[in-house]
Amino acid sequence: MKTIGVIGGMGPDATLAFLNQVVAFSQKHPSAKPEVTPRIIADILSFENGIVETLKYAETAVPILTTAARGLEEAGADFLVMPCNSAHAYAGQIREAVNIPLLHIGEVTAERIVADGHKTVGLVATTTTLKNRIYEGLLQQYGISILLTTRQEDVTRILGNVISGRRLEEDRGELVGIIREMEQKGAQAIIAGCTEVPLLVKQGDIPRRLYDTDELLARAAVNFAYS
Repeated sequence: MKTIGVIGGMGPDATLAFLNQVVAFSQKHPSAKPEVTPRIIADILSFENGIVETLKYAETAVPILTTAARGLEEAGADFLVMPCNSAHAYAGQIREAVNIPLLHIGEVTAERIVADGHKTVGLVATTTTLKNRIYEGLLQQYGISILLTTRQEDVTRILGNVISGRRLEEDRGELVGIIREMEQKGAQAIIAGCTEVPLLVKQGDIPRRLYDTDELLARAAVNFAYS
């Protein structure tokens, strides 16, 4: 069984949700044994200048992320995961820094969307994820179109609250409204392109499929650990 290396803390609550899902999926895996789950080595990062601000720029993000990746490899991780979409703007640099695989949250999500046959999806994400077009290249090669909201400033404010541990009911209602606007414009499904989104909005809140990228990465990590 492979050891999972987790670059976490972006944000902390999403990392905890990811770890809980890894344990839950491990216990249900066909190869699971009673009381046995994959070994997990986690580096829960702390950002002196804030998570969002640090991840905006390669010069601040890459040294932190690659140092964490090397440390996890040296500690015995067989592969890496990052339960944070924005951090995958630097996935290439991380992969170059280590000799073990990095499971890419966007690649895992794109595979599921392609398998489900959707042709137009809405994307709710941070400005960093959008600016670096993390999902566009992965999906457009399969002819899948991406719809974005015109209310990105509101999304940024809401996600900032969730990252800071403030899950406000008014934010949930506002984000649900933003998602439903995207559905009305033709989105057949919604990508929770920030791992904080599912901490606030659940599948039962919207009629279309919500792709929880945190959950999809957890499932992929467990399957890879048992492979």
